[in-house]
Amino acid sequence: GAGGEAVRIRLSAGSFFVLHAEVQARAAIRSGDELPGERVEQLVAESELVFARQKALSLLARAPQTRRGLARKLWARGFSDAAVRAAVARAAELGYLDDAAFAESWIRSRLAGRAEGFKALSRGLMQRGVPREAAERAVTAPPAHAARPPPAR
Repeated sequence: GAGGEAVRIRLSAGSFFVLHAEVQARAAIRSGDELPGERVEQLVAESELVFARQKALSLLARAPQTRRGLARKLWARGFSDAAVRAAVARAAELGYLDDAAFAESWIRSRLAGRAEGFKALSRGLMQRGVPREAAERAVTAPPAHAARPPPAR
């Protein structure tokens, strides 16, 4: 990965696997160490969690995300269900994921650009991963400083 965070571990049989440098350092793996297959699997799984968490933070640094939208992007990059769930949960725990805040921001930007009806706004939010209830709340109670959308046609 970028910034030297990935470490390639070569096995005596000539094969290799990749670990996150943080996991390799914590495990204190050195040249010549014996690594049983179960230990390799455990280290690779730990590394995937770290890589998924980093990718989630990278995506969030570029643009606000919904829980479902972030999960989709992580799955699309090949992360396992367990790694995706853990990364999304950690981002939410840190306060980086907030579907309601995403919905409000998205509606504000849509209203600034063009007038859309409630149904179009609600449908757009749900397509971006905002749960139906949160989308309906956001559409029926837009920020006070935003213009109200016209009724759907």
